[in-house]
Amino acid sequence: MIPTATQTQTGAGKVQAGAALIAFNVKEPTLQWGGLVTWQHSIAGQSDRPDAQLLVAQPIGFFQLGKGAYLRSSGSWTFDLESGAYAMPVGFGAGHVVKAGKVVFNIFLEPQLTVLHYGPGQAAFQLFAGVNAQF
Repeated sequence: MIPTATQTQTGAGKVQAGAALIAFNVKEPTLQWGGLVTWQHSIAGQSDRPDAQLLVAQPIGFFQLGKGAYLRSSGSWTFDLESGAYAMPVGFGAGHVVKAGKVVFNIFLEPQLTVLHYGPGQAAFQLFAGVNAQF
């Protein structure tokens, strides 16, 4: 990640590098599950800014209900390895995939409750929503 923020409040001021691992099981037509794990660490940048080292784990699950409807869970668990802060939200939501002409839309809403957290600024509840269009 290359720092692009023009204000100190909107970015870390550091160049970061890291790694990612994804695993996903789609063998069953009704249940798909897996996860994404990413790690990033500061490697250069403004010396007066704190280093960043972040681990994010995102367990993902989808249960197909049929006719484009599905249930979902995809909370991103964040662990700040520099400060010790963490947040582990668990989500349960629903979505629907619908075709309109040649465009496929995926619309979803997933409320997420943070079940474990430590550190300042951690959200206790959040709504994760989205609209994805595939042309």
